[in-house]
Amino acid sequence: MSFFDLLKTVPIFSSLSDRELTVIEALQGVETFRRDEVIIKQEETGRSLYVVIEGAVSITRSTPEALKIRLAEVLRGEVLGELS
Repeated sequence: MSFFDLLKTVPIFSSLSDRELTVIEALQGVETFRRDEVIIKQEETGRSLYVVIEGAVSITRSTPEALKIRLAEVLRGEVLGELS
């Protein structure tokens, strides 16, 4: 599946025209992350929007005791990052 076709399946992009999706596709960059790599730090202001193309991303929160609590999992075709 192409990135364009994947964008069409993402709910926040579903109402966009093919022309608008083409603009988004042209602006995108592909980043690869290693297992357990931090993408966005807790309490950090995000400046990016990520669409998971392959694999999954775990959303965790650290406790004051330095324990990690798993809050959610973001799967292929789902979005994480700055939405405002």
